[in-house]
Amino acid sequence: MRSQRFHREAVHRGLPEPGVRPAGAADGGVPAVRRGPGSGPGAAGSAVATVDRSSADGQAPAVAGVEPLPAVAGGGVLRTDARRNLHHVVSAARDVFGELGYEAPIEEIARRARVGVGTVYRRFPTKGSLIRHIVGEETRRLTERAERALGEEGDPWAAVEG
Repeated sequence: MRSQRFHREAVHRGLPEPGVRPAGAADGGVPAVRRGPGSGPGAAGSAVATVDRSSADGQAPAVAGVEPLPAVAGGGVLRTDARRNLHHVVSAARDVFGELGYEAPIEEIARRARVGVGTVYRRFPTKGSLIRHIVGEETRRLTERAERALGEEGDPWAAVEG
C-alpha cells in the first residue's frame, strides 16, 4: 500500500517508473533532466528570477570591496552556506592530512568540518581532487607572496619568508 502511494507520487512528479531506464542511462551516464519551455527558474509567474552574471571575459563582474565567490561546475557561484562548508572542509582537510597523511579518512575530515561525508564528496569526488584543491590554493598563495616580494624594495627573499 505504502509503496503504491510513493510510486504514484513519483510518477506524478515525472520520475521514471521502477525498472524503466531513462534515455541516456543505458550506457551508465546520467540522463539530463529536460523540462518544457517556460518551466524553469525565471519563467512567467515563477518566484525565481534568472540573472546573467557573466561578463565579456566569462568572469563574474567585480564589485568594489566584495571578494568574488568561488565558482561551481555549472558556472554559477556558491551559496553562502556552501561557501562556508567549503571553507570548513578545506581547513579540516589541511589539518587532517597534516596529521595523518594521505591515508587520512574522508570521514575524519567531514567530522572535523562538522559536515556530512556527502558534503565533502559533493564538492570533491575523490581524495585526490581535495588534495589538488589544497595544493592549488597553497601555490596561489605562495605565488602572490613572491610577486609582492619582487615588487618591493629591499630584500625580496625576506618578504617571501615573512
